[in-house]
Amino acid sequence: MLDTTYLKDLLQTIGNSRYEGIDTGKLVDASLGQDFDDADFLKFKYHMDEMWQAGLVRGRDGPGKNGWGYQGSAPRIMLVPIPLVLSPVGSELLAELQKPKGLERFKQAIRSVGATAGTEALKYGIGELLERTA
Repeated sequence: MLDTTYLKDLLQTIGNSRYEGIDTGKLVDASLGQDFDDADFLKFKYHMDEMWQAGLVRGRDGPGKNGWGYQGSAPRIMLVPIPLVLSPVGSELLAELQKPKGLERFKQAIRSVGATAGTEALKYGIGELLERTA
């Protein structure tokens, strides 16, 4: 389940890195700290997967073969150090989410496309939100 506040916080952390990008490992540290459990990491991974697939974040140096930097499956996972930046749509979404009623409007936009599942709902919700504010 998408936690819009968590998504906003991840976008903000990545956005704070500006054009240099934030290394995948540093993003994990900033988001989860040093002592996190599997459930915390799975929540992080879920949101990163959704943001990557929705085109909100990308590798600073191009798409690459490692996506946002996660490889493998438990218990053998590896984080590839990729500098991540916000895409133009990710930057625009973050700007909208920072407005006083931005998170609530974003939740409403996602609900308005409720028949669509998964990443597609996120993409359409973002489009709906940005269209309303244009």
